[in-house]
Amino acid sequence: MAEITAPPANKRDEIYAAMKRLLRDAQVVKRAHFIAAQRKRKKSNIIGISVVVLNLLITSGLIEVTIGNQSRITIAIKLISFLAAALAGIQTIFNFQKEIECHTNSGDVYSSINHRISLIMAEYHEKPANRDTLYTAFKALDDEYLKANDDSKLCVPTDSDYDKARADIEKKRGEGKKDSKAGSVDDKGPAAT
Repeated sequence: MAEITAPPANKRDEIYAAMKRLLRDAQVVKRAHFIAAQRKRKKSNIIGISVVVLNLLITSGLIEVTIGNQSRITIAIKLISFLAAALAGIQTIFNFQKEIECHTNSGDVYSSINHRISLIMAEYHEKPANRDTLYTAFKALDDEYLKANDDSKLCVPTDSDYDKARADIEKKRGEGKKDSKAGSVDDKGPAAT
């Protein structure tokens, strides 16, 4: 296989723009996976706690104390038992824990890509002599990103997860711009706030 070499200087801005796109995409997908994991964990906890509470209600004797009629007690216990079993079945069928782990692991992969592309971009700017090596590293990360997309097909975040991820990133960028303006220093000293 031929060695990958960086394109000529007039293409460098395009390379940096591609790096920025990869960084942005990795940030959005990472955040979307973590949002999806959080959403699934919340659903799992709600269902799990509901099952426990319903079973405690059945075994505690509170139903017998609050309902005087024996036939109504029997009906109430059967309904609550059915509801607890149905919720436990839902939790088993949807296997929330497996999906939580899948989203978390996928988010970790994209987080690693995000971190490494940030380092490559910084070095690309600071050390022009290393651009051939950095271009090769960038292409490898781009391939890793595509592989991560293929590997995470079992746990795809929803459109809503992606929308929340984009909104979170934009919000943080907006806050970062405010912070950088307040703390920036130029020839005249710190920027006025």
